[in-house]
Amino acid sequence: MRKTIMAAAFVATTAMGMGAALATPQICEYRAPEQWRPKAEIEALAADLGKQMGFDKFFVQPDGGCWGVYARTPDGAKLEILLDPMTKAIVRQGRS
Repeated sequence: MRKTIMAAAFVATTAMGMGAALATPQICEYRAPEQWRPKAEIEALAADLGKQMGFDKFFVQPDGGCWGVYARTPDGAKLEILLDPMTKAIVRQGRS
C-alpha cells in the first residue's frame, strides 16, 4: 500500500513539473490584461489579415503574453501569428 501511495505521489509531482516545463514562454512584454486591445478588435484584424494571406477560418487566444491568431492556409499549412496586445503589431509569424 505504501509503495502504491509513494508511486502515485512521484507520478503527480513529475506531471506537475512537466506542466511547468511545457508552459508558453513570455514572448511579448508583460502588460496588465486591462491594457490589452479587446479580443473583438483582434478578431477583426485577423479577418483582414486572412483576406491578405488567404485564410478565412481562424481563432484568437492569448499566448505568451501576446494575442495569438491561429489558422490554416488553403493548402492546409498551419499558420500562427502573434500580435502585441497593445499595438497590434506582428511580433512573430510562421507556418508549419
